[in-house]
Amino acid sequence: IYVMGWEGYHLHQFRKNGVYYKEVTGEDTFWLGGERLNDEAEYTLAQVLAQKGDKMVLEYDFGDGWEHQVSLSKIESYTDEEPPFPHLISGKNACPPEDCGGPWGYAALCQYYYTRKKDPNFPKEHYTLVDKHFNPEYFPLEELREGLEEN
Repeated sequence: IYVMGWEGYHLHQFRKNGVYYKEVTGEDTFWLGGERLNDEAEYTLAQVLAQKGDKMVLEYDFGDGWEHQVSLSKIESYTDEEPPFPHLISGKNACPPEDCGGPWGYAALCQYYYTRKKDPNFPKEHYTLVDKHFNPEYFPLEELREGLEEN
């Protein structure tokens, strides 16, 4: 979630081949749609994406309905002295602002960014997101790489 630029305060889950991984609290059941629900804290990324080409879906902010595909593109060898950590290889375009209204809200923000025409069905306060420092084409690759290494 960090490399997406989001704070991580919304509900989220990961899904791979019908298996779900999410933060499990005492109130959760361990079954979702007939599938086993796994506590994400009990798994590493390497356990879920173990082979080159493995993919999973990150579902974030269930109310807004974001879905992102996460893919394992390369596995590098390492020594015990150099523990492995994920690397951000590339990216494209900006992360949608948190709480912008999901894919539909993001589309309205992008339309406004390029045309300055507002959608009358979109909350007016969301347009302030564009007026701050939003550029849908900007991807801060080096900044995110450095931050990922620090986290």
